[in-house]
Amino acid sequence: MLHFRGDCGFGVPDMYAVCERLRVSYTFGLSANAVLQRETEGLLAEAVAAYERERQATRQPEPPRPAVPSRLFTGFWYQAGTWSQPRWVVAKADAPAEALTGVARQRHFRLRRQRDPLGEGHPCTWRPLLIKVAAEVVVSTRRIVVRLSSSWPHLDWYRRVCERLSDHVPTLVPNPSG
Repeated sequence: MLHFRGDCGFGVPDMYAVCERLRVSYTFGLSANAVLQRETEGLLAEAVAAYERERQATRQPEPPRPAVPSRLFTGFWYQAGTWSQPRWVVAKADAPAEALTGVARQRHFRLRRQRDPLGEGHPCTWRPLLIKVAAEVVVSTRRIVVRLSSSWPHLDWYRRVCERLSDHVPTLVPNPSG
């Protein structure tokens, strides 16, 4: 099965139509608007309340631990003015991230980047950390070797990503007829 995934820049009616015509499943990000925010304000309030309960629980004396963010999802039928038909939309509400403002929001994201420099797998975060890297590439008949500096600060993250990817590489089976 083929699945197309794109951010909100690709989420335009022509792309939906192409995917639907070719029977390709798809996921596109949507930009927030007043209608979508109205549809999800209850979900966000629920996520914030769950996070506050979690925060209160972490203040108990034993054992001390950080509060875990609350992430909730919902789905509903929605038709934007430029769409020819309604489509199923899945919405996510994160607390504390979406509930925080100003300095508290900046602090939350700074701490999250420190814990997870790869940004939960977002390609825009991976590019400067793992792809735009000074390296020496040596090409021979049998292989391609990428030599990275041992002092590169993200080398450990790069190795972890490579290990995870190698777990999913299919094994090639020779064709017996050929």
